[in-house]
Amino acid sequence: MPRGERPLDPGDGPLLRFAADLRRLRAAAGGPSYRAMAGRAHYSSSTLSDAAGGRRLPGLDVTLAYVRACGGDEPEWRLRWEGLSVDLAEARVGPDEPQDGTGAAYPGPAAYRAQDAERFSGREAVVQRLLSRLALRRVVALLGASGEGKTSVLCAGLVPASKHGRWCSVLTPGTDPVGRLAARLAEVTGRGPDELAARLVADRRALHRIARAALADEPDDVDLLLVVDQFEDLFTLCRDGGRAAAFVDLLLVAATATGSRVRVVLGVRADFHAHCARFPGLVEAVDAGRVPLGAMAPEEFRRAVTRPAQSAGCAVEADLLVRLAVDAAGRPGVLPLVSHALLETWRRRRGNALTLAGYQAAGGICGVLAQRAEAVYREMSGQRRELARQVLLRLASSGGMTEDIGHPTRPGPLNEVVAALIGARVLTATENGTALAHEGLLRAWPRLREWLDQDGAGVRTQRQLTDAAQLWRSLDRDPGALYRTSRLATAVAWVARADPVLTAVEREFLRQSTTAEAAARRAAARNRRYRQVLAAAVAALLLVVVLVAARVVQQDLEHDQARSLPGVVCVPGCGGGVLP
Repeated sequence: MPRGERPLDPGDGPLLRFAADLRRLRAAAGGPSYRAMAGRAHYSSSTLSDAAGGRRLPGLDVTLAYVRACGGDEPEWRLRWEGLSVDLAEARVGPDEPQDGTGAAYPGPAAYRAQDAERFSGREAVVQRLLSRLALRRVVALLGASGEGKTSVLCAGLVPASKHGRWCSVLTPGTDPVGRLAARLAEVTGRGPDELAARLVADRRALHRIARAALADEPDDVDLLLVVDQFEDLFTLCRDGGRAAAFVDLLLVAATATGSRVRVVLGVRADFHAHCARFPGLVEAVDAGRVPLGAMAPEEFRRAVTRPAQSAGCAVEADLLVRLAVDAAGRPGVLPLVSHALLETWRRRRGNALTLAGYQAAGGICGVLAQRAEAVYREMSGQRRELARQVLLRLASSGGMTEDIGHPTRPGPLNEVVAALIGARVLTATENGTALAHEGLLRAWPRLREWLDQDGAGVRTQRQLTDAAQLWRSLDRDPGALYRTSRLATAVAWVARADPVLTAVEREFLRQSTTAEAAARRAAARNRRYRQVLAAAVAALLLVVVLVAARVVQQDLEHDQARSLPGVVCVPGCGGGVLP
């Protein structure tokens, strides 16, 4: 007879309630033994028993295996597990480990800052390229996809390594780039921000003159280094085109003027490179000083994962390092998710070791991504929630990426939703389009899974439409590749029912297909009418021919009869008449 289960510790915390509910689920299933459950769940009986022990949160995979062995509702328990994981992470804050992660070895979804330089690693080669390029040029641009770590490279890599010391200043343009610039200049020069802002607005050479005056007593090789991170704010947040142009003009004039004491480094998201053409001279400056930021090499990734833990006197388990490398391989913009997962693993560390078990208990990259997706979704209003659902379904049905679903640079609810999802790292934007940050979101986020299950036919229609539109475009918009008849009717009916988010190519494909189908129907109707008229004409002609033939035959018969009568002479030209 199996021994009884250890009673739960007294208390009424969320973890104990979770464990108690797992036990109730097992009881409702008839109280199977843990050995029997192990045979169904493919986990050891001790692992399943610990899951309902109430001492720590089991991993998501173990929880779902427990639920599956008891015949429970896996999506419901996945949601419960994710909510409890977030609650426990927020509650697990000691005096030396504040909630914002400042006491942890990893910054989570936030970027590394200058004070994190000692634990920032993996991007040494890029930092060195920036320094080398900066020694030759006064305008340098770091271009990379969303989530590749541009802010960390600039703030925790370039700034601490720069020789310009206290004359380094990092700013983001925000909604008022000139005002932000004045505030940063006030910090390094000691002058009033209002006075500086007035000068910057009034004189396009003001930045050049302010820098020369401020560095008059400094060595010639020391300049004012302005690091403008998130340069794309000029296109997404700053709605005053005049202020944005004035800001760019101040930077370029100061960096290119004779006797310049200003150097500028721009952090630009790769998909906004083309937008730089809005400002004269900017694209040329960016391209001439361009430093690309790509994915980390395996050794760089290893250092980026292990060095922060080592700086805090901890170690990363080898199995965890391998799992992280597999989960992150080949996925653009995944670094913030890796850092977030490592922060949650850090909070679940065992002694001085970050373990694979802790990573799994945190839900891994997919788990933290699902939590972030759920959080940003819940923060949205009703209309934006619907748009977010459509965007995510559209990406899920297109294989995770699309070239055109929204424009974060333009106002409007759809574009604001896309920008919010990119900002939360649920989506990532590259030069090739917008994509899910990780395809594991399709499995890890119950809400998205539920959406996909509820409209499987719509998802298939969307995927077929995407493929057909891309094929049509690749064939130079060949009319022969357009939708016809039943496929067009299915797609049009789905669009009318679901009102989905479509790309510009898909919308044009459907429009051209509808136009071509209408033209084909009109042509078919004309052909039918022509055939009907032709058939009527032929019938009339045949009738005339028949009547004429009948008359001729009748005349011939009459003629023959007359010739056979004695004493009757046929007179030609008398209509068959005879003379006695």
